[in-house]
Amino acid sequence: LRPGRFDRTIHFELPPRSDRLEIAQYYLDRKKHDYTVSAPFVADLTAGYSPVRIERLLDEALIIALRNGRNEMTHLDVIDAQMITEVGLSHDVGYHPDERRRVAIHEAGHALVATLAGRDVKLASILRRSGTLGLVAHGDVEERFLRTPTEATDLMAVALAGRAAEIQEFGEASSGIASDLQVATTIAAQLVGMLGAGGSLLSLEAAAVAGAGNLVAKVLHDEKSREKADELMKVAADRAACTVLEHRRALLALADALCDRDELTGDEVHNIVATAMVG
Repeated sequence: LRPGRFDRTIHFELPPRSDRLEIAQYYLDRKKHDYTVSAPFVADLTAGYSPVRIERLLDEALIIALRNGRNEMTHLDVIDAQMITEVGLSHDVGYHPDERRRVAIHEAGHALVATLAGRDVKLASILRRSGTLGLVAHGDVEERFLRTPTEATDLMAVALAGRAAEIQEFGEASSGIASDLQVATTIAAQLVGMLGAGGSLLSLEAAAVAGAGNLVAKVLHDEKSREKADELMKVAADRAACTVLEHRRALLALADALCDRDELTGDEVHNIVATAMVG
């Protein structure tokens, strides 16, 4: 190509909450919904979404409503649609009763610690979606663009809470913790390799380490950084273990509800935890 033909790059940023409010209202004016679905609700739910993705979400929610014999979507349809578009369709895998209880305890651990850490829990489920045997969907209460080390350690504790709950109730953890350890390791590596949590302000992200193609690999390749990351994970694991033990009543109440209903909304999770803590 001759110089000057394509000499300018235009970047399209994803819409902030104020813009998502307008986008959501535009689509809601054109799609049937009940009083539980509002522009603020959709805007809060769709941080990081493009306008097209918001439209697709609401289209999917309306399809879910129609499939269930209703001509307008509810907030539960929108949440279900988000899980479908982000994670995949849910289906019952026909657990052995012991496995069903274990998965419920595991997800209850995540939900409990996420709730107590002030996260916005949207859904807790023991239904299988895209290879996962269950999930707890949670996010920031308000849209955030920065994260502190304290918030990162909260996320590590949430990730390791399923493991803590399994060990507490069954004496050992299952293979279901594999992805949780991966998440916690990534967060620990970011704290050490990017944010100076390892005692050094040198950034491993800026370093060219032979055989390490990403930050996690660089942290694991460096002995001191690896030790610090492991230490951070152990602290988070201890915190998760203490939390599920201290609030065992809430943990078991969440697990019982999941066994009975398969899925809980964020409001149901918060109510169960609050009731158990008062009782």
